[in-house]
Amino acid sequence: MATGFEKPSPRYTHSDWTASSRVLIKHSEQLRDTANKIIQDVKCTMEEATIQNNWVQRNTQRNLCSRMEELTQWNEQIGNCIDRLDRELGCLEKVKIAAEECLQERLVYLNIVLECFTLRDVRQGGDLIHDPFEAQLKKEKELCESMKDLFQKKIFASLNQLRSLSEIRKKLAADYQDTAKAVKLNGQCLSFDPKSPAVGYKCHTMLMTKDILSYEEWAAHCDNLKKTGEKEVAQSALFRGDLEVALSKAANMAEAQHSATEFALRKRLHELNQAKDNLEWEKQHINDTISELVKEIQNLDLQIQNTANQIKLSHTRLETLSHRSNAELCKDQPHIGLLHETEQLERNVFSLKKKIVLSQNVLKEMLRHLSHVEDELCHKTRSIEIDTKCQEIRRNLLPLRRNPAASINRTEYQLSPLNSWQKEYQ
Repeated sequence: MATGFEKPSPRYTHSDWTASSRVLIKHSEQLRDTANKIIQDVKCTMEEATIQNNWVQRNTQRNLCSRMEELTQWNEQIGNCIDRLDRELGCLEKVKIAAEECLQERLVYLNIVLECFTLRDVRQGGDLIHDPFEAQLKKEKELCESMKDLFQKKIFASLNQLRSLSEIRKKLAADYQDTAKAVKLNGQCLSFDPKSPAVGYKCHTMLMTKDILSYEEWAAHCDNLKKTGEKEVAQSALFRGDLEVALSKAANMAEAQHSATEFALRKRLHELNQAKDNLEWEKQHINDTISELVKEIQNLDLQIQNTANQIKLSHTRLETLSHRSNAELCKDQPHIGLLHETEQLERNVFSLKKKIVLSQNVLKEMLRHLSHVEDELCHKTRSIEIDTKCQEIRRNLLPLRRNPAASINRTEYQLSPLNSWQKEYQ
């Protein structure tokens, strides 16, 4: 039973209830349709995402493989370029060593030429002349000095070329290592899969650093580096060829000049020996003439003494005849004969004395001439000894010319033996 305190509840009509049910059912149908569309759209999106993921992954794999192939090819090119650089460095180093040996050889030649000049300065008398051998020595000295300057410049240029080759090789070697590292990293990327233990989210992987290069810049860098290496190899090969030609030309010129100098030295020694033989022959003849002249002077003295004795005899006879008395003291035939005899004997003595004075003067002149010939003979002998010593010194160049590498320790032998031998003539 209702009491008077109850509030009346709102009441809906049947039509409201029916309409509310229809609205609820319709809304449920709309939600189901929407859900079905979303489900279909999600399936399409998932399928499309799966296809795109597979495509992107295959594209990434293809790009990585292509990049690895490109890097491998470039690495091979860099390696070949480094090999060419190494070969060129070795060849250029050998040529530089040959140039240094030739420079050392020229210095030895120059020292020996200067020692020959110093040694020949002790010649004396008429042998201290500017002969053809000295002229060839001067040419050899000038050639050695010009070659020394040339080789010094060439060696300095070869050092610069070696430095340039080493620098570009260092750059290529660094790029070779970087490329090998890039190939290794690309290979690691190819080996990754979603189940790999190293796979995970990484920080700032999408950020681009300021020093990163574009592909075009990388390609230009690689191409420039390769071209620079090839250019340096070509320049070095050209320089090395020029240096080899210069070494060959210098060797030929040195050999030709050495032969000319040796010929002049042999000719000079022949002339000196010939002059010495002539002087010895002349000395012998002068000695023979002097001996003959001395004998003749002795004979003249003896003749004068004999004539003087005859004059004494004539004087004694005349003095004896002067003791005749009276008419017997006359100019008879014996007296006249004795007078003529005395006069003739005195004229003969006077003539003999003139001859002996003349002979003595000639003897003095011949003795002076003999002394001069002996001095000249001494000078010739000394000159022959000096030039023979020069020839012996120059013979030490023979192993040096046959083996340029033997020139390293050849600078010590010239000084002490030459100087000590030279003191004999000072």
